[in-house]
Amino acid sequence: MCNISFAQESTIDSLNILIEQSEEDTAKVQLMLDLSKEFFGSDPNKAISISEQAKALSESINYSSGVAYSFKNIGMGYYYLADYVQAVSYWKEAKSIFEDIKDVGGISNMLNNIGAVYSDQGAHVKSLELHLQSLKLAEEVNDTTRIATSLLNISISHEDNNDYDLALNALMTALPLFESMNNNIEIGATLLQIGGVYEGYGNYDSALFYLQKSLKFIKTSTAYYPEALMSLGTVYLEKSDYEKGLKYLNSSYNEALKSGSNKTIAMSLIALASAHEEHGEIELAIELYEKSISRALELSNFNSELMVAYGGLMRLYFIQGNNSKGYEYQSLHLAVKDSIYSMESLKSENRLLFNYEIEKKEGEIALLEKDNEIQKAKEEKQKLLRNGFVGGFLVMLVFASVFFIQRNKIKKGKKLSDKLLHNILPDEVAEELKEKGESSAKDFEDVSVLFSDFRGFTSISEHLTAQELVEELNICFKAFDSIITSYGMEKIKTIGDAYMAAGGLHIPRTSTTKDVVMAGLEMQEFIRERGNELEGQDKPFFEMRVGIHTGPVVAGIVGDKKFQYDIWGDTVNIASRMESSGEVGRVNISETTYDLVKDDTLLFELRGKIEAKNKGELVMYFVNKSTKKEHEHTTTDKMH
Repeated sequence: MCNISFAQESTIDSLNILIEQSEEDTAKVQLMLDLSKEFFGSDPNKAISISEQAKALSESINYSSGVAYSFKNIGMGYYYLADYVQAVSYWKEAKSIFEDIKDVGGISNMLNNIGAVYSDQGAHVKSLELHLQSLKLAEEVNDTTRIATSLLNISISHEDNNDYDLALNALMTALPLFESMNNNIEIGATLLQIGGVYEGYGNYDSALFYLQKSLKFIKTSTAYYPEALMSLGTVYLEKSDYEKGLKYLNSSYNEALKSGSNKTIAMSLIALASAHEEHGEIELAIELYEKSISRALELSNFNSELMVAYGGLMRLYFIQGNNSKGYEYQSLHLAVKDSIYSMESLKSENRLLFNYEIEKKEGEIALLEKDNEIQKAKEEKQKLLRNGFVGGFLVMLVFASVFFIQRNKIKKGKKLSDKLLHNILPDEVAEELKEKGESSAKDFEDVSVLFSDFRGFTSISEHLTAQELVEELNICFKAFDSIITSYGMEKIKTIGDAYMAAGGLHIPRTSTTKDVVMAGLEMQEFIRERGNELEGQDKPFFEMRVGIHTGPVVAGIVGDKKFQYDIWGDTVNIASRMESSGEVGRVNISETTYDLVKDDTLLFELRGKIEAKNKGELVMYFVNKSTKKEHEHTTTDKMH
């Protein structure tokens, strides 16, 4: 017999009393396992210890189902300790026993749990395979709860792989199942996930519909409720409804404070700070970013939150003209960015190590099973079949919620890290870094390189405060970012007031040479319109030259600290000469670029051979937009 006595909260006291009073050994096992799960979050080692005792009692009375569920709870304890190798090992032991006693629901449950670990490790293909197997078995026994839980996990795997349509289908299938069980928390969580997918699509009206709907189901959830409010605030801000956006973000922060979760508090503070920054409320934004840092530093994994907060403070202090503070936070921002890059590399290594350790553990188990006594005990257990585990339905729902909450947080953090990495690097380079931990340089044959530079930047800056100068540069460069993104180009870098971008670097190609020329023309249009606006306010304004050349380049990452994606080659040098040899308000292109874009929708002016520094004489053209009708009435001396 096993006597357990832990003085904790009333639920635990009640379970202790029931264990002591229970006459049936099987009931003792079940109550011990109920007790163990009370310690998963607060003391996983104690949960493991109690589950080990339940296992010992189950084995002494040949209670196979009890042994299987004991293994399951031991695995849960190790999962909470972040010892994923041990967790998977115990869940595989549980799965083996469930297979012996033909408990299909138990098998499905273990496949689902193991799949969750593979998902956390970033092994999305393996994770999806296990969750699909779990779903198939759950459907065989018509286990509605397990079907719905498997579908939720399948949706996460699809979303991690950017398969949003498949993710949405899985969620829409899971929703009515949870509704049929009146499981409010899971209904709300599913609605929240659906809203997130629609937000990812950019379908903000549908996102708002599902996020609003989720609130009434998850109001009692300290994990989901602040997250839903934050998502609503973000979507309203995307729709330019600042008042509603701020209302929901403030509500999210208040709910986060109630939850006591430093991560949730830090994220809500960052969302609020970003909103106030966008609205020009600099002092308040600084205060909120600084508060978020103090919360983030209390977390074990805080890099994503810190990077955003440091970046925000860097921008705001530069805008204020407090350059010393700006440089201080710039250094912190870059240091954390380096750390995130290192983490992405380590994740790739950890995935490999995780798979190796799992295989090693399986090999050790296989060797142990060859031992005669263990084999004999296993054969005896196979002959026994006991009644199902009492209360399994409720316990499974609790575990499903725990998994979903924890994995949702991991997924949010991963999305933020991925977004930051993809903001720094082209998509294919970022994916290569995450997968291999490194990225090799690549040769590209036909890349169109665009340079822009403001005329008289130094003299204009003398008439502006530091804050005004940074604000104006930020307005222009954000507009340029938007323009080149719309044409499928890649931003390379900014150097002072110079802006460099390129088309033709993505695999497969997302931009053509003509796209780059059109982007250059739109950039000039923006600068002209901005100049007219500022001139009307009697303020100084920028004028700009743009140059473009097409040819081969080498592209890759520079260094391994404070890394930067860059391109090299004579093509880059000639593009720079196209810019410096051009004229204000014009787009100047090389003969090579002209040969690739000459058609009846653009107007070209042959400039002839122009002396370019260190390059001799180069044939150049000015290019403008033109309708076909205008083209037909253009004099031949302006065409080539």
